[in-house]
Amino acid sequence: LWAPAEWAVAAVDDEAGRFTPGPLSEVIATHHTWAELAPLLPLGPIRDIVAHERALRGDDIDEGASSTNPTAVGAVRVLDLPAKRQPWEPDYLHPTYTDDGCDAPAPPRPTGLMPVDLSPHPQVIVDDDDTHDAFRALVQVWTDDSTARTEMICVDGDHVAALSAVGPRHIRAVDIDLDAALTHLVWAGASGAAHGRRRGVATARFNMWWLLATMCDVDHDWSDGAELGAAVQALRWWWWDTTEPAAGWELRLVAHSPDDGLSWVFLAVDGG
Repeated sequence: LWAPAEWAVAAVDDEAGRFTPGPLSEVIATHHTWAELAPLLPLGPIRDIVAHERALRGDDIDEGASSTNPTAVGAVRVLDLPAKRQPWEPDYLHPTYTDDGCDAPAPPRPTGLMPVDLSPHPQVIVDDDDTHDAFRALVQVWTDDSTARTEMICVDGDHVAALSAVGPRHIRAVDIDLDAALTHLVWAGASGAAHGRRRGVATARFNMWWLLATMCDVDHDWSDGAELGAAVQALRWWWWDTTEPAAGWELRLVAHSPDDGLSWVFLAVDGG
């Protein structure tokens, strides 16, 4: 976290970070620039992840694979998407690492929620295995290493039809913009929820792109992100809740695609 770059690089590997609050690829990117780290990081997966972490913090990254340019990312790519934040993406939240641990608060919960009239509202449940798998990957730490309850439902219909599939309960919702939706998704994907270890913003962003690609039926060739960005901007988003007390860690989103008429409910809650 605080060491000179050459010392910090020597400490960054998967084994060394096993018992830390977050991945060392995120820790080292907190106070060290890519210009400092790139000449010292060996080619491999960690170099790629650190490059993404620094690009998301504003560093200019050469994403080519060049043996003559020590600041290029390199040929080993584990996050196969542009490191640079795209025009349609928000400025994601980054954690604060200190000697005492990691502080990574959730984005503010949207306000202004209003009751949703769910009856009568017919719904047709759709088997969307690809989106289900992508969402499960996004919140995997929540379920594998913590105590979260997660759910994804896809319906042929609008967002009200999707919420009616959640069950017979009092539900409120408010529409939110794309920036807010993506911020919540990446925060959830980066978080370890109540008891798990963080995975970091760069890895969460990759899983979020995967989720959006399945929802928008976009091929996973993400060389420039333009096709996915165009498709994503057609989606509409809502935050929703019930009369249950708010959990310590929660993700409650609804998305609707006007292009194909499908809607998705995403839920992940972990009270700790």
